[in-house]
Amino acid sequence: MSDKQSPPGKLHVGGSSVLVQKGLASTNKVKNFLAAFGLPFRDSTSNKLSGSIIYTRTSPAADTDYAELEIGSICIQIAVTATAASDANVYIKTDAGWEKFTTDQDALRNAYMLVSTLTGTAGLTLTAAQMQGGIIAADPAGAGRTQVTPTAALIVAAIPDAKVGASMRFVIMNTADAAETLTLTAGVGVTLNPTTVTIPQGCRREFIAICTNVTAAAQAVTMYEMGDIAASHMIVAAGASSIASSSSGSLTIAGIQATDEIQATIKTDNGTNGATIETAVASAGGIDYVLSATVGSASTLSYAALRAR
Repeated sequence: MSDKQSPPGKLHVGGSSVLVQKGLASTNKVKNFLAAFGLPFRDSTSNKLSGSIIYTRTSPAADTDYAELEIGSICIQIAVTATAASDANVYIKTDAGWEKFTTDQDALRNAYMLVSTLTGTAGLTLTAAQMQGGIIAADPAGAGRTQVTPTAALIVAAIPDAKVGASMRFVIMNTADAAETLTLTAGVGVTLNPTTVTIPQGCRREFIAICTNVTAAAQAVTMYEMGDIAASHMIVAAGASSIASSSSGSLTIAGIQATDEIQATIKTDNGTNGATIETAVASAGGIDYVLSATVGSASTLSYAALRAR
């Protein structure tokens, strides 16, 4: 008997197969078992089909009859109403039993990014759906806030057919307009690594949450901070101010601190005196500047104040 005795699409309906007997015995021929197709080869040593494709209405994982099928078999479960098919799932038989394929959206969920915007006057509690979206933009709104993760049970429930090792990645951004810090704390069953995670104004943190226990009532998740996604400095003030007919002076600019770094350029209205900036330094609430020469009446100084994170 050749290895390819059963060609693609051959319907197996004979013999003493429990599955076929169940199907043929049903008052509704498609109530549970729909059909079984042999894959295009048999094992040349055992003379057994190395796998089968079956169509059913019920999950193979819930029916012991389907346990008889060989590793590598595929089950296509079709939910059928009185008028039409309403849904379909695909399972594959492995050494661990029947495993369900996730849908494209589940398998590629990290390729589809959704932004969740949070504004809090109290604690900001995350949801598993927000984590799955991929990007969380959180504004502490006036003061430092505590941000609580979902419980491990909620995270596990949000991952289709979650197993140990299943994970989701996401980013939290602190969109505060002042020096307000987010502090992440763990929900029930969640372990943070490191245990203390803070996100200052203007910073972002990337996380990966990994399921370490998916057993009901004992779910556990470890959430790892993958590092600081932030530049060394942030811009706290930027603009342009008149420096008419001057060679030095002070500009009043709200929000600038004496420890900030200043980057500045000048635009002169006469262009013939070759004036340059000799110094431009931050002071509390402004910038002190010195030029190499007196500039004209329509000259401006453009500036950006940078603050270390």
